[in-house]
Amino acid sequence: MVVAMSIVILTMAFAAPQIQSYTHSQAVQSAARQLYTRLQLARLSAVKENVRVALTVQAQADSGEGLLVTVFRDPNGNGVQDRGEQLLDRWDLATEASTRRITATSSRRLARVIFQPNGTANGNQTITLRHGDTAVPSSVYQVTVNATGGLWLARFSGSVPRRG
Repeated sequence: MVVAMSIVILTMAFAAPQIQSYTHSQAVQSAARQLYTRLQLARLSAVKENVRVALTVQAQADSGEGLLVTVFRDPNGNGVQDRGEQLLDRWDLATEASTRRITATSSRRLARVIFQPNGTANGNQTITLRHGDTAVPSSVYQVTVNATGGLWLARFSGSVPRRG
């Protein structure tokens, strides 16, 4: 009995870090796919409704944990939700336990993408998502938008990007 319990404890001790790394990677993958989908929907809304549509990604101001993604009609094209500009979607990653610690960095100061009515975007931008717990290795994902409105989702394992 003692030998069996020792084997179980040793197995759990070796498996726990791998399980934690896997769950972190899955949370980042899920968040990246959801961000990619929201970008697609923002672009489609801009074309369908013939109006500029903006998507912003920002860190939560109050808690410092989690991200807030907003999608809104942006007729003036300033990338800021002004009074009277309709909110199309709001995604608060801090409300979900699995995505609460996900962080984002952007190739620009603020992750802000504005889609024009013809489907093009306001220049090239890459948003990188990773888990905030740096003690546990997990995947890093990048969502890239180019000036023509094209979108790419890539996973990084080490330094090599893999589309998907």
